[in-house]
Amino acid sequence: PPVAQPWVVSYGWAAMRHCSPSGAKIRELSEALRELGAKPDDVVFLDYMSMWQSDHKVPEIYSKRNNYATVLDRTSGDDCVQQLPMTIAQKQEKTLALYESTRMFAFKGGTLPSGQTILGCKVLVLPELESPYDFPAAGAITKEMNTLCSPPREEMNSRWGFAKSVPYENGGWTCAEYAVARFNGTIANTHHEAVKRVDAARAWPMDVEEFASMMDVRATHPVAFTKGGDREAVRFNFYKYCYHILDQQEHPEAAPALQEACARDCSPVPRPAFVEVKQRNAGPTLT
Repeated sequence: PPVAQPWVVSYGWAAMRHCSPSGAKIRELSEALRELGAKPDDVVFLDYMSMWQSDHKVPEIYSKRNNYATVLDRTSGDDCVQQLPMTIAQKQEKTLALYESTRMFAFKGGTLPSGQTILGCKVLVLPELESPYDFPAAGAITKEMNTLCSPPREEMNSRWGFAKSVPYENGGWTCAEYAVARFNGTIANTHHEAVKRVDAARAWPMDVEEFASMMDVRATHPVAFTKGGDREAVRFNFYKYCYHILDQQEHPEAAPALQEACARDCSPVPRPAFVEVKQRNAGPTLT
């Protein structure tokens, strides 16, 4: 609904098979929404609940405590359930969302030609990690080499999968989300101490070149992705969501600079029909 305020959550998953097995992140989100005056009819984007997810084998408590959970038959002998696999259509939707969901972290709203006001997204940064020892039905918790991420790293493993050990300010997706939201001024809880610590943790990018340097695996303080392919997915996010698209005929002075940048950073690319020259509110065209 046009009157519903959209909130978008930036955070790191607590475990590879569930965003917050203990529910701590949901409680933290609820507290932040109350503090910031969210209304009952507002909407919240939280990726685990708002996007299709891969199927995993998880403790049975997942389905016992969740009336909306859809799972296959209970697996024998270990009190776990198998989540349903995604359909082809769901996989396609998730692939699109993987590339486009960052748009929400940039969108500040605007006005339609009809005069109708479109509310922008308010981003909630919730950077705190969770302990696997707080996970219900976690089973034996052991330190193991997580070879599912790139590069591999030692992490605590439980029946919920490997627990996140990479802090928010070093995570690939979280850094991409924070950089875009910070540039566009959409972060709603900058006053929180945890967010202040994130902001002071590194030099955040203010242009495409600085974003590319942050994403470079050879960087002094590189960011880490759980899945190697995700780095490619966010490679152009800052470029896509932090600049206005303007016609070259209106701004011919910007064309040579963009063409030079494309030749250097985006080759091979076709000669651009549009150029991006200044900060924008990513999302639908609202002019």
